Amino acid sequence: MRSLLGFALVGVARRHRGAVAEEFEALGLYVGQEMLLSRLWEQDGQSQAALARACGIEGPTVTKAVARMERQGLVVRGPDPVDGRVSRVSLTDAGRNLEASVARSWRSVEERMLTGMSQRDVAAALRLLRRMHDNLEPMKP
Repeated sequence: MRSLLGFALVGVARRHRGAVAEEFEALGLYVGQEMLLSRLWEQDGQSQAALARACGIEGPTVTKAVARMERQGLVVRGPDPVDGRVSRVSLTDAGRNLEASVARSWRSVEERMLTGMSQRDVAAALRLLRRMHDNLEPMKP
């Protein structure tokens, strides 16, 4: 049996991702990189393991994304001064300078997505999405 709500949620998520990808293309970014950047904007010099935990993604995925971002000149990797086995990720000036542009892109997509909706509609949608999210939280043993 098909869930109309589930399909609608997936459809919105896909369109949102596509709209964000269009915005980020002009900035030279890929979708998902903004999540790593945002963690570094909050606290620069984090370990790759800490970034993976904070973003809820696997370590190898972070390693690949950070390597790409390093090639783009957005971050640099270096050893932890205390534990050389740990790789720390730090922003370059180019990575730091993207913060305002990324925020503008997110706002632009959100404005498009919410066109024609009242503040009350937005508040209700957010409340319902949070409840759905919480309802689907994995059960802990």
